Amino acid sequence: MKKYYALLLTFALLTGCDSNDGPAEKAGEKVDETIEQVQEKTEDAVDDVKDATEDAVDSAKAATEDAMDKAKELKDDAADAIDDAKKKAEDAVEEAEEAVDDTENGGDQ
Repeated sequence: MKKYYALLLTFALLTGCDSNDGPAEKAGEKVDETIEQVQEKTEDAVDDVKDATEDAVDSAKAATEDAMDKAKELKDDAADAIDDAKKKAEDAVEEAEEAVDDTENGGDQ
């Protein structure tokens, strides 16, 4: 009979310990839930920062490409303006030389 009571007592103790309904267990579960929520929010925040960083990099790349295109366009426009000015200067020199020749030829006649 002693063995029966010992077995019954052991079963009762094990069943009581397995219920997980004590205040310490509830507090532990609450701590675990809080940690999981913090981890999820941290992961979400990291993902948001990554996305924002990628967007910023993409915007910077696009702005850089636009600036490079505009700089090339301005360089080409400047080169064209220089070529036009050079042509006009050459034409003016040629006209001046012709005027000098005409003056010299007209003065000798």
